[in-house]
Amino acid sequence: MQLTLEKVLTFDCLNKAVPLTNKKGLSKRVTSIMIMEAPDVENWAHAGVMILSSYFALQHLSDKELQQLFKKMRDLNVAAFVLKTDRLIADVPTNIIDYCSRFNVPLIQIPKETQYETILLEVMRALLNQNLSLLDIYHKAHNRFTRLALTEPTLEETLEVLKSLIHQPVTLINELTKDTFSTDPELADFYVTEMKPLNKKHYMNFDYTRCSVNYETMPDQKTSSILTATIPNVNGVPYQLVIHEQDGLIADEAYMAIENAISFLQMELLKHYALSQNDLTYRNEILSDLLNNRTENREEFLQKAAVLKLDPSKSYQVIVFTFKNILRHLDTLQKQLFQFRVYFLEQLAGKNLRFAYQVRKDKIVLIMEQTIDQAALKDVLESNLALSKKITKTEELKINGSISMSGSLFDLPDRYNQAQDIQRAIELFGKSNQLYTYADIGVFQLFLKSANAHELQHYIPEKLLSLHQQNPELTETLKVFLDTTQNFKLTGDKLFVHPKTVRYRINKIKELTGIDFLDPEELLQYNIGLRLLSIMPADN
Repeated sequence: MQLTLEKVLTFDCLNKAVPLTNKKGLSKRVTSIMIMEAPDVENWAHAGVMILSSYFALQHLSDKELQQLFKKMRDLNVAAFVLKTDRLIADVPTNIIDYCSRFNVPLIQIPKETQYETILLEVMRALLNQNLSLLDIYHKAHNRFTRLALTEPTLEETLEVLKSLIHQPVTLINELTKDTFSTDPELADFYVTEMKPLNKKHYMNFDYTRCSVNYETMPDQKTSSILTATIPNVNGVPYQLVIHEQDGLIADEAYMAIENAISFLQMELLKHYALSQNDLTYRNEILSDLLNNRTENREEFLQKAAVLKLDPSKSYQVIVFTFKNILRHLDTLQKQLFQFRVYFLEQLAGKNLRFAYQVRKDKIVLIMEQTIDQAALKDVLESNLALSKKITKTEELKINGSISMSGSLFDLPDRYNQAQDIQRAIELFGKSNQLYTYADIGVFQLFLKSANAHELQHYIPEKLLSLHQQNPELTETLKVFLDTTQNFKLTGDKLFVHPKTVRYRINKIKELTGIDFLDPEELLQYNIGLRLLSIMPADN
């Protein structure tokens, strides 16, 4: 539908016009027409403009200035330079013909009797009619999608409407999970061999890229073309709309329908996201009630478990993933965290594991039905964590995971406490990016169950407790010294002091506690004691 230079030359007003350069330039698009009053084209010309001139503005230019002028026209992608003869010049100068040919600026010669006014009117009328036609097409497409909205359509139904409007197959791809929705499933699998962004036209609100592709289902077929557009989405999960150009490149009028479809899909995805967030909030509350034993009786417990599709005849374990040190950076990380959670949970569901989940700002909690042993489950979770970080580009995230023992549905509060105990143990060990089972924390199961600081004191060597109360700086030095396998330099590096200072402090510790650094049994007691100190209240 676009107005080309070739089409313009068929107008009656230009029946005596003569192209003087390569005819392949006649396919250029015409978007406006102007009369040249001065050669400063960089200040007023633009892509697609036809420039009319009587040579008046060029007559005093040097050959070098003429060359620069037509080079600027090339850079601006001017549609054509139309030069009137028999007034100031009898023939078009050969250097102008040469420069127009060199810089691919179509040069059209018109005689003296051709009226500028007639050319301007006919070209502007054609452009106005073209825009009115595009507006009519846009209006019809908009009405079609407005009526569609009243039916609460699926994504597949939306794509079918777009296909009927543009007569080309359409695919929608979730770029995060790689889920696809397509009017022609055999075209949904392809790989891109080349891509080129399209220049934005005045009626385009979205960014488009044209790609050369090969289809997996048609390996012997020659390279095909697709048009893609990214659909901005409020939840940060990118979707890509793909138009398969099976019947030739998309015409201008088809963009009217595509623009409407992208806007409509944006609203549908936003609606789906809002509904899913409401459902997630509701499910989060129910799961929290089950884990924290906030139910009046057994009947209410079972009713809430049924909402999450938890079967009282099955065994379950609680798994907690905690994102470390993200709350202060939540604003900048929110999009990445959302993408990570979506991908992680989608991939986990694809492993045929049955679970209910709770999502918080800095954690994910799963109630997982026991279908495989803990070792196998740990392997699945670790590989899924690594893959999810890679795909969502969140490798810098520090995530600690804990897997409780299995138990009945009514044991969930106890299993949740186990998972939290494991999280505390991981913190206690000073670890990050670790996934521990309850068995992994060993003897610390006993200590972490105790909520009474006085009871914990019984497990701490008396001299260590006294050292901690009187000189906490020496306690910290001792902990780092033991953690670095009694290396003075490494201890100094970690504490930002000189190794001689470390040596002095260790001698002081020996003097105050009598600790024997060669006795493994004594060192074990001190190591455990130092970790227990970190979970005791500060006033003890």
